[in-house]
Amino acid sequence: MNLKNEVHLLINRLPDSDAFHQLSSQLRAMPENEAIDIIQSLLNSNSNSLSYNGVKLIGKVINKKDSLYSFLYQGLSQKDVSRINIWLETILPKIGYKKGLSYLKKLAINEPELIFYAWYYLEPMIIKNAPELVLKISELGSLVDETIDPKLKNTWKRSI
Repeated sequence: MNLKNEVHLLINRLPDSDAFHQLSSQLRAMPENEAIDIIQSLLNSNSNSLSYNGVKLIGKVINKKDSLYSFLYQGLSQKDVSRINIWLETILPKIGYKKGLSYLKKLAINEPELIFYAWYYLEPMIIKNAPELVLKISELGSLVDETIDPKLKNTWKRSI
């Protein structure tokens, strides 16, 4: 059986944890651009379970920084407060919190609503995992304060 057939059989077994681990191994064994295509198909799935596993696979399989930034943007663009934490928890540690915050700062200039929807999870994540970056997260919050749509400003809450 070829690798792509094995991958599809493993996808059909998700969310089984053994299938997930075998799938992540198979995806790491193939060229990253092919793995990205497969992960993207999971993310585009109508199944919450498959898309959740797709996000988790990003952290296990993807190493190229540009791809990680692209996936982070994709997750933020969904503006889904109930799911943004899984994107942040998976991708930010892999990028690095400092580089991740720099990227988010660039996004906040033109798309502050992306940070708005992520803030509830982003702020405590940075405080817990990278306390040395509290000033940077505060600066990001201030930038969002300046650039956010006035319609959202009334619901924009932050502690630092």
